[in-house]
Amino acid sequence: MKVSIITYHDEDNYGATLQAYATYKAVESLGYKPEIINLHLPYRFSLATKLVFSLKRWRLNSFRKRFMPVMTKVYHSIDELRQDPPSSDVYLVGSDQTWNPTISRANALAYFLDFGGSGIKRISYASSFGVSHWEDSDVAKKEKVQELLTRFSTLLVRESKAVDILRDEFGLASKQVVDPVLLFPSYPELTGDIGETDRMIVYKIKNDADFYKKAVIIGKRLNCDIHSVGSMRRLEGIHTHYPERIENWVKNIGTARYVFTDSFHGTVLSLLYHRQFVVYVGEAKKLSRLSSLLELLGLENRICWGEDDLEKIINLLQTPIDYKKVDEILNKERNISLECLKKAIDN
Repeated sequence: MKVSIITYHDEDNYGATLQAYATYKAVESLGYKPEIINLHLPYRFSLATKLVFSLKRWRLNSFRKRFMPVMTKVYHSIDELRQDPPSSDVYLVGSDQTWNPTISRANALAYFLDFGGSGIKRISYASSFGVSHWEDSDVAKKEKVQELLTRFSTLLVRESKAVDILRDEFGLASKQVVDPVLLFPSYPELTGDIGETDRMIVYKIKNDADFYKKAVIIGKRLNCDIHSVGSMRRLEGIHTHYPERIENWVKNIGTARYVFTDSFHGTVLSLLYHRQFVVYVGEAKKLSRLSSLLELLGLENRICWGEDDLEKIINLLQTPIDYKKVDEILNKERNISLECLKKAIDN
């Protein structure tokens, strides 16, 4: 059975690329034939920007070609996708913030599967709105989105807030599942054998000078070298690995003694590799996806805010996480989520 996946696979973002691979891998591991619907988001960059990010782009493209080898032709817009949709048994959207029109912009309705014939099964896996309530937009009106969502045979979403939005705003039932990166306990095909280093890894999505000042002080207090991943920012007292390959990005987080981040997938990798971590809130309105995961695992106390003092953060980093308990919950949720995905495809 062929399963065509639409997600943010082509974004030059480490977490987005990894979740696309994990979704592809999960579908394949269940015995189906995955392909990526090769839709590119309508962003326009200057020549200077393209040159600055060219090495990162090349490395992420190399990863995509190696680990997600089956893709459709390139689509540059939802109109192209509607005119010549891929032939498939199942269309699958997710995961990540595929239902957030501020990201997908003019192509927003493509991620609500507004293409292809009515006879093709439509499902979501771990799709996220990225926010705590529905926000109408010019490209994704509530009435149209509701019409499209009713065509889905199964709605599997990543956060409890998404369950609430689908129920309260659209009158639709859904089930919460884990992010696809959590469907596997580790990624040895990417990292090889790994141990632990004496590094503190910082991975910051939203720029915040106060975050980095605190990171330098914390690193010195904990006697750790401080290494920044996934960011091109050059900062005094912090080693920068940018633009690393996906494989090295995963390995750097997976081998860290401590992780200090505002990233969802930075947190996910910390959990998989049993790292001691603290989540530093970047954008409060996007906290729902992190808080939903950490509440599930009983780790909501690992969240810190800008006004929290250094002692609290240092104490949290030095307080061991009970990973036996975390793994018990993750293994249970992983099995349930894979079963839900298989049932959604088969039914």
